[in-house]
Amino acid sequence: MNKAKIFIVAALAVMLLAGCKKDKVSLNLSDSDVTGTWKKDGTSEYWLYRSDHTGCKYNTDEGFSEDFPSYDYEWSVSGDQLRHETYEQGVPITRTYTVTEISSTSMEREEEVATYKLTKI
Repeated sequence: MNKAKIFIVAALAVMLLAGCKKDKVSLNLSDSDVTGTWKKDGTSEYWLYRSDHTGCKYNTDEGFSEDFPSYDYEWSVSGDQLRHETYEQGVPITRTYTVTEISSTSMEREEEVATYKLTKI
């Protein structure tokens, strides 16, 4: 009887702890959250988001700049999604990033292969 009580208490404790998992909070991005120039931490890669929903990516180590970017895109936001619409060799390409954290100075976004932190400059 004593073992049964201990088992029940242990099972309840496990269920209680399993139920305490933190829920993922989904962001509701606005254009003003994203607009500006962002530098990918640890790199010389920059992402520019203009207020007219155009933007570009450039890497200064590779000789690119805002005036001579590695590629241009049109961008939009919806919920926690940041979307880039671009063309590669005439073919339309859509890239979608999930923004997991954002402030006036930093952004964390998930891409297909990794999560990256960017700092607003």
